[in-house]
Amino acid sequence: MTTAAVVLAAGFSTRFLVESGQPKLVMPYGSTTVIGSVMAAAAESKVDRVVVVTGDHREAVVSALPPGIETAHNDHPDRGNLSSLLVGIEAAGDVEAVVVLVGDMPDVDSGVIDQLLDRWADTDAMVCVPMYTNGSGHPILLDSSQFEAIRSLSGQKPLWSFIDSLGDDLVGRIAVDSPIPLDLNTNEDYLKALDALDQD
Repeated sequence: MTTAAVVLAAGFSTRFLVESGQPKLVMPYGSTTVIGSVMAAAAESKVDRVVVVTGDHREAVVSALPPGIETAHNDHPDRGNLSSLLVGIEAAGDVEAVVVLVGDMPDVDSGVIDQLLDRWADTDAMVCVPMYTNGSGHPILLDSSQFEAIRSLSGQKPLWSFIDSLGDDLVGRIAVDSPIPLDLNTNEDYLKALDALDQD
């Protein structure tokens, strides 16, 4: 079964830019960058391919990626993450499922990605999500049978609303014994993540 990770890396980084002067995805993180940490998790997982969706700061993001990584550009990142996801789905092409990763969540775990893939492969689940100790979060696995429905979504947090609308028999939930990885929306979030990284 062919799968792809779709990494959403098209956001404006408005709050972060105001505070730091740099796009958050290319900020240093451990031995790599924020986006580099996400890419490492994807590379260590069982997904067959990785597609990175860029938007604003395209050149900076692409320069921070490993050589040879597939990219697709969202011309309208102001339309939100759903628009980037749809660009990524189109770029992924003929796959049976995608795993949606957000580029500003550097502590995403490759093991969680693999658990989602295993649950999807072993059950009839059309969507698989991790249930962290403080709620559900990314990454999200989407079976290709749901792509058409996803293309018609709209409104606030459309993907999560769509998942909530599905019956329990269609959603595979895996238990993860840790909190939702920090989403680096602000410079404060970034500094908090660096501090936690130093303590590990």
